Amino acid sequence: MLLPESVKRAAESALEARTGKSVRILSASAVGGGCINPSARVETEDGEAYFLKWNPSSASDMFEAEADGLRAMATPRSLTIPEVLGWGGSGTSDDPGWLLMEFIPRGRPGPDYGRRLGEGLGALHTSGQMDPVSME
Repeated sequence: MLLPESVKRAAESALEARTGKSVRILSASAVGGGCINPSARVETEDGEAYFLKWNPSSASDMFEAEADGLRAMATPRSLTIPEVLGWGGSGTSDDPGWLLMEFIPRGRPGPDYGRRLGEGLGALHTSGQMDPVSME
């Protein structure tokens, strides 16, 4: 998978800022879950994996808004939400917008998955983090 060099460097910088040490992305493999954006599981030289998505024609604030929404959904701790590790870019071909998150591997739902998901969504909606926004 071809990861844009500017996105790779920006993600490495975000990880370096978080960890306080030099980080180098060694590989990127395409994965689903990026919706309308290319997305990859990236692996660093220390064996850590992360989820990275980007878009060369995104609105400049698209990934910042997504990061904000993910952080809001994670606050009640009622569901597993990937931790946001960084975002940036201007949404141009030279500087694609990007979002870096914790990589959560796909698993197999347990027998109580439906009940736990329903309870988690209920807790999220009653936490005040999902207040409706006026569309006026």
